[in-house]
Amino acid sequence: MSDQLSEEEEAKVLFFNYHEFSETYYADIDNPAIPREHDESEALIITHFPNVYTPQNTQLYKETRIVRIPRRFEESVQYPNFSELLPGLEPAAIINDNSSKNDDIPLPNKFIARGVYDNDQIFGTTSTSPLSLYFTPEQFRDIVHGINILLKEEYQVFSWWNILDIILTILTLNLWIWLSDKLHVRVPMHIKKLDLHIKQLNESQLLASQRVRIMHPSRAAYLSLDFEIPKPVA
Repeated sequence: MSDQLSEEEEAKVLFFNYHEFSETYYADIDNPAIPREHDESEALIITHFPNVYTPQNTQLYKETRIVRIPRRFEESVQYPNFSELLPGLEPAAIINDNSSKNDDIPLPNKFIARGVYDNDQIFGTTSTSPLSLYFTPEQFRDIVHGINILLKEEYQVFSWWNILDIILTILTLNLWIWLSDKLHVRVPMHIKKLDLHIKQLNESQLLASQRVRIMHPSRAAYLSLDFEIPKPVA
């Protein structure tokens, strides 16, 4: 059997945010104290998660949540590449919240709270996450696209830095590894560029004024690009 997908099979493969999941047992937003079972068509879509980047006994943990942006492996398996679609706009996103797939009817692009689950956290019934409260699709695309470009540079196996590093290591009989570590020069410039770029994004007016922060993807083992956001409120 061929490992290659046929054109018909490829046409059926639609991208979605594989970090999200659904939950039918929750409390309605207008009756948050009484959880109950709901139909599958009314399931909450869990699109934000506890802040694993800070201790649970801190105020920051209580006041923030994490939205995970998935990798797109069909774009490249050679280097990390994250989805540039604002969650809820993926081809296979769940859009059952007063929305329609009819091209003549615009889909809602804002997070709407529908239920309470997971220690009084609020969620909607679509794939649209609270990130939609802070970014337009264009702003989000520009942010992630810039990070993707630098990640592609970072993972260049045959970059000028790697070649020079190998040559110096051979010529110095491995002394270069010890010396460069002592001098803190073994980190290539393009990796430093990614660190600086994320720092600048977090300090920008767009993110800082809204108390949104991007976590360096290395902290999530490059499996997701995580955004720290204020805890959603009804």
